[in-house]
Amino acid sequence: TKSGTNEFHGEVYGNYTDDSYRNATPAEQASGTKTPSVDKDYGFALGGPIIQDKMHFFFTYEAKKFDTPITVTPGVTDTAGFLPASASAQLGPADLPFKEDLYFGKIDWEPTDRDRFELSGQLRKEDQYDNIGSQTATSSGIDTINRCTRIAARWQHSGDSYFNELLFTRENAYNNPTPLQFGDG
Repeated sequence: TKSGTNEFHGEVYGNYTDDSYRNATPAEQASGTKTPSVDKDYGFALGGPIIQDKMHFFFTYEAKKFDTPITVTPGVTDTAGFLPASASAQLGPADLPFKEDLYFGKIDWEPTDRDRFELSGQLRKEDQYDNIGSQTATSSGIDTINRCTRIAARWQHSGDSYFNELLFTRENAYNNPTPLQFGDG
């Protein structure tokens, strides 16, 4: 991963698009309704010195927010009249939202020419709908929540003819898919 330097550096970026920049899908044209969709991708990074030539920091944040249009179909043609009204109402345009936030921070310290210490942390937060589209209606979809936290502490020491490294890490991961609706799918 990147580290800070003796000069402050930073960067910012962003991308954006929404449903006004795209044509309607065939399912949206047939239903006369355009599913709202959006793509956002943005973030920043910042790094620099804490103590000139000895200690530096680096931090970054990234975000993604997508709402992707999809189509729910019956799977076979000419089903009009065979499906119950409640099932037919779930056919056609739908969407798959996704949201992600990523954080990373690092401090490195070199008190001598032979020693380097690093402390870093990372956090990933995601939330997304899944199992929707093709022949699966939104009522049978799931909401998946992912969280991952990682912390690492490292000490590197070099001698005349050897190199030692001591590393401590801690990771906590969480994944929780839950139904969007409870009941008959």
